[in-house]
Amino acid sequence: MKSKAAFVRSLPRSLSAKEVVAKAKAAGVKLSTAYVYVLRSKAGATKGKGRKGSRAAGGNTEEQFVSLALDVGLGRASELLGAVRNAARAAAQA
Repeated sequence: MKSKAAFVRSLPRSLSAKEVVAKAKAAGVKLSTAYVYVLRSKAGATKGKGRKGSRAAGGNTEEQFVSLALDVGLGRASELLGAVRNAARAAAQA
């Protein structure tokens, strides 16, 4: 199964977000129109925007984080962040 992001990217940009969500539902993929808008806006963003010096060696870390969160799904990303938050709290208390 390809990722949600790959599914959206495989469809023509001429389709509305609502049409993309309908095609996703027919294919058994759960998406929201907001997800489609965010993904498409990130895909259309040009490189080089932002403050100089804020980029990590492999690119903008925050952009990578958002892209990964969208790929795994916002619900799962939230669960993973909760686990990281709990681990950090436990480490701080030790």
